Amino acid sequence: MIKSLTKKTLHKVGYDINRKGNLHKLKSIPQAPSSGVIIEFVGPSGIGKTTFFQRIKDEYKHTWLFKDDLAHVHELDDSFKLLSKQEEQVVSQVMDLAYQSLIKDDLSLPVSDGIYRFLTKEMKTDIFFRKANFGKGLLSEGGLLLNFCDELVSVRTGASPDLLLTMNNLFRKRHVVNFMASDHYILENLKKRKKETPGAGNDWIGNLGLQKAHDMIKRYNESNLRLVHLAVSLGCRVIEIDAEASFEEKKNLFENFVPTVINKRHEDTEKTSTRSPMEQLET
Repeated sequence: MIKSLTKKTLHKVGYDINRKGNLHKLKSIPQAPSSGVIIEFVGPSGIGKTTFFQRIKDEYKHTWLFKDDLAHVHELDDSFKLLSKQEEQVVSQVMDLAYQSLIKDDLSLPVSDGIYRFLTKEMKTDIFFRKANFGKGLLSEGGLLLNFCDELVSVRTGASPDLLLTMNNLFRKRHVVNFMASDHYILENLKKRKKETPGAGNDWIGNLGLQKAHDMIKRYNESNLRLVHLAVSLGCRVIEIDAEASFEEKKNLFENFVPTVINKRHEDTEKTSTRSPMEQLET
């Protein structure tokens, strides 16, 4: 049974779904210049990505989609069916490595299960966006590079030329806004979050304790260099933003970055089939 919230989400982006799960377009979708582009906001939890993101949303809502526009599409079983065999191979390896990593971490079963569910939702939503044509780009808090950096690096290491090409195609038109800040700045933000929303899923100090939260920040800083290297190796453009700078400074940097990735989209050429993967699922 398809949930009503899932149907409402699909209606917002120009699709409908019947009881059998078959998708079809409701209307022709106008194409914004940003169409198909993904900009991921990356940085450790507590650095201020969401705060910045919320302040710029109104300015970009007519030409870009946001994660909440795609809420509930992860509930569609068809998301993974949109992948080619080689893409499915890459995604399967990434998800398996993520699962193995969670098992090794010193986390309770409910916490590990919740994180893996979140990662699966992120992957399915990303696949659905890339394979469907929504006519707009996606501004994304987090994303595959942030959530699966180490797994992607592992899969990429020693991969065959064909598999490398598949990975590059999966990340085509994806770019990164990399937020940087001192450990002290991030910890102070996490302390504020603990006071304002104690027990929330992203209350890392409340859920893990101060020391583990600090260790998490250190691990992220160590992996951030790998993330940037991975992004560049996949053809992504990367801009670094000082999270401790003023909002206006951050906003100006972002505004200057957006046209460069839109222009890159128009410069890129890629071979496409006569029918998109989404069209192959439509009836």
